[in-house]
Amino acid sequence: ILDNGNYTLFVPTDDALRRLPEHTLEVLSRNHKEELSELISNHIVPDNFILKKNFNGKEVKALSGRNLELNKDKKGRLTVDEIPIIGMVATGNNG
Repeated sequence: ILDNGNYTLFVPTDDALRRLPEHTLEVLSRNHKEELSELISNHIVPDNFILKKNFNGKEVKALSGRNLELNKDKKGRLTVDEIPIIGMVATGNNG
């Protein structure tokens, strides 16, 4: 699914996972590969957007093809589709 390059992965919190609809939980627990792949690819975007300064109002395309909107909320936190990013924890590489 990924080639060489930089990517940003948005990982949901445990609380967000607990709020998922029953069907989505079933997909995650029963390993429905196509639906699981789409769900995961909705959370990955090419490039390293977290480290960029100018992302307010920027739309980025997830690997699934879905557009995600990056903004800042009233508290100055980065949001993805109006959902605040809680923390920017790690960077890494595959190699």
